[in-house]
Amino acid sequence: MRPLLVVTAVALVACQTATPIDPARSLAGTWTLVAAERELLDGSRVPDYGAHPSGRLTIDADGRYSLRIFSAERRNFASGDKATGTDAETRQAVLGASTHYGAIVLRNGVL
Repeated sequence: MRPLLVVTAVALVACQTATPIDPARSLAGTWTLVAAERELLDGSRVPDYGAHPSGRLTIDADGRYSLRIFSAERRNFASGDKATGTDAETRQAVLGASTHYGAIVLRNGVL
């Protein structure tokens, strides 16, 4: 058993001294959303933002990102002006989109 532990320890040291891959740089680019799901408390998954959501994730080489997700079922405001939309139209617009930005944070080298 001891020789196996020694070999494992040597392998881990070798991995630590190798040039690390920067996860933020390896993810840099523009990504297209293919699905958006929500996991329920029982572990099951349900579609979020409808059956065919659209979205983009953009990550720069420094790990800064911008994410946009939209429900494909979102309808235009009847008036053509969101400032004069009904409460129901505004609620649907807000709940049918998610946008945010930030920076990828590494904890102990892990995303």
